[in-house]
Amino acid sequence: MTHNEIRLQSYAYHRPRFPEFFNKKNFYTYFKSRIYLEGAAIITYILQYTPIHPNIITIVYGMVGIWGGWALSEEKILIAILIFFFKGILDSVDGHLARIKGLESEFGRRLDRLCGKVGTYAFYIGLGIYVLRQVVLIL
Repeated sequence: MTHNEIRLQSYAYHRPRFPEFFNKKNFYTYFKSRIYLEGAAIITYILQYTPIHPNIITIVYGMVGIWGGWALSEEKILIAILIFFFKGILDSVDGHLARIKGLESEFGRRLDRLCGKVGTYAFYIGLGIYVLRQVVLIL
């Protein structure tokens, strides 16, 4: 598939599921969705010609979430912000890649949800450690 075909497929897939992504009244959500969809289309275009399985991308997505939680706990705030902002691109890539390669599966869907939760928990744990360190500094 060409890059533009992947983009159009991505927009067609997401528009009915997430109409708020396309609402220009909320600039942040609109901007973030554009970054995610366009970034995912570029990465998917490149990865479609490789033997990389979509589940590998999903696992990397979970690991990036853990890395973001670690960065937050170590008070590397800018790095943590960038990681948690841009890791959403990988969340889109795995699904697009699975659809293009015909590798959609129930296991992949469950793995995607699991890795999403891992990233969420890593964020909360990292935030908790960060706050705890700030409280200890105050006392």
